[in-house]
Formats: sequence, structure tokens, C-alpha cells
Amino acid sequence: MILTETIPASLIFEELDGRPLYRKGYKKVLENKLSPEEVMGCSFLQALVVSIVFPYLKEMLKGKQYWVLCNESGLHVSRGNNLTNDIAVFEKATIKDVFSKKYPDVPPKIAIEVDVKIEADQFPSPEEYISRKKRKNDRIWYRTGDLDFDRKS
Repeated sequence: MILTETIPASLIFEELDGRPLYRKGYKKVLENKLSPEEVMGCSFLQALVVSIVFPYLKEMLKGKQYWVLCNESGLHVSRGNNLTNDIAVFEKATIKDVFSKKYPDVPPKIAIEVDVKIEADQFPSPEEYISRKKRKNDRIWYRTGDLDFDRKS
């Protein structure tokens, strides 16, 4: 059993309901079988999908009152709920400080998840993680990618 106090914050991917959700492969990092950098990046497929969808959305919304963000932008939903998005579309008027170094605390209009990058052994099924994450935000959530969580890492 791994105590959460011994896990570096860099291996936390998101926080949901006050509980840290660790990056897929974090156990191998703690066992010195992988470096932290090896579990922090995204796959080529994820990067490819984001690089195709992002400019398409940006062009569709050009001249409109939206920011289209990518690169695992953070979202502070509430205390104990800090999520990430592969692509997020925010209304410009809702972002009060575009130079802030903090996560936005308003939900995006659209949030797109391309891949699940957490150890999901605390959820009964992959769908439960997606469902709980969706409930933190009343906006539309799209997701594509493999729902097969790595439960053995």
C-alpha cells in the first residue's frame, strides 16, 4: 500500500471530490521503473487529435466571444475539485483576468477529453470516472479515446 503523503504532487493529475487522482503509471515511478517525465506527457495519438480539433474549433469560433484553450488547461470547479481539459471553450466575458496564473474558476462552455491519464483503481469502472467528472460541470463534455484504464500499473 502506498501512502499518499509519500507521493509527489507532480504525480497528481487532477483532484476530484477532494481526492487526488494520480497519473497513469505513477506506481512505476515510485518503484523507480519509470521517470516522472515518462508518465507526464501525452501519446502521439492524443497530441494528433488535439492538434486537429483545436484549430478547427478556433476557426469556427473566430470573431466570436470565445477563448479556445488546449494543453491540459486547468479548471477549479470548487474546493477539492481541480480538473483538466485537453481542449476547453470559455466565454471571453467570464474570464476576468486573462493574465492570471491560476486555474479558471468558471466552467467552459465545451470541454473535450481525448484520453484518460489517471490510475482509476478507485473507481468501479472507467465510465464512473467520466460520469463523476461530468457532474462537476453543467456544460457539455465530449470525450473520445480508450476507456480501458491501466489498473495494473
